[in-house]
Amino acid sequence: MGDKYDLNKEIFDDDSGITVGTPFCHEHCCTMVCFDGINFECVECNINNQMKGGKQIMETQSNWLDEEVKSLDANRPTANNYPEPLKLMENKITEIEVDFSKPFEKKPNKMNPDTVQALIPCKLGAEQRMFWLSVANPLYGQIIRAGKAGTTKFKILRVGTQKNTRYTIVS
Repeated sequence: MGDKYDLNKEIFDDDSGITVGTPFCHEHCCTMVCFDGINFECVECNINNQMKGGKQIMETQSNWLDEEVKSLDANRPTANNYPEPLKLMENKITEIEVDFSKPFEKKPNKMNPDTVQALIPCKLGAEQRMFWLSVANPLYGQIIRAGKAGTTKFKILRVGTQKNTRYTIVS
């Protein structure tokens, strides 16, 4: 293993005695190991620092990035993870049965990240569907209150389009 350098000390070129820089990594790190007089490795963070003309160029180890990519690929949600979205037709009553057995998953809206949508699992006839509904929509509150009272089947009427869309629970 190479020589250890304290982060608080400057590195001197042995031939000229000129300061070529101070190795650093993160504030919490303190052990830099020099393998060849130019390249330093932070033992705590596995980060390499190269000393060139008094400037440091930090390069991260690719091994942790490889692991992170694998993790992202393994945990990436796909459209297949959810049932088909529930699509309510304009001026038509749709009968659904909501599954209240687990809390509804909540996600930010892709078009407007400030808006949170609840993913409400439901059945449309015999088919599993996912009702994506903004938690700010009054219908969401009505469904939650009805679910607390024990109601699981709903008839919903949709009127209007886009920003003018309104949902009403009908008896």
